Amino acid sequence: MLVAAHEFGHSVLMYAGGLSLSWGHKGSTNPITQSVKYSTPGYPEKGPIDLMKYYDPTKRSADLFRRMVDSAAMDIDVKRLIWGAQIKWTK
Repeated sequence: MLVAAHEFGHSVLMYAGGLSLSWGHKGSTNPITQSVKYSTPGYPEKGPIDLMKYYDPTKRSADLFRRMVDSAAMDIDVKRLIWGAQIKWTK
């Protein structure tokens, strides 16, 4: 389920921001080599986990998996999906 959500997210990010946003995992990896950048932080201590970012795997919290499952799409990614759908709002 988490992998499917991540892979679907690539199509949204690719449409909204191109290769660097999608393959670069929102700036957390090198878009070409896919290697995690040294500057990539650990997982957030609280709140939702962005499934499209890579994190330093040595910095984990005990409730990491639950927070990943409980996380819906990040707000910015929902906005990208809506923008990409080119919905026309009517009154």
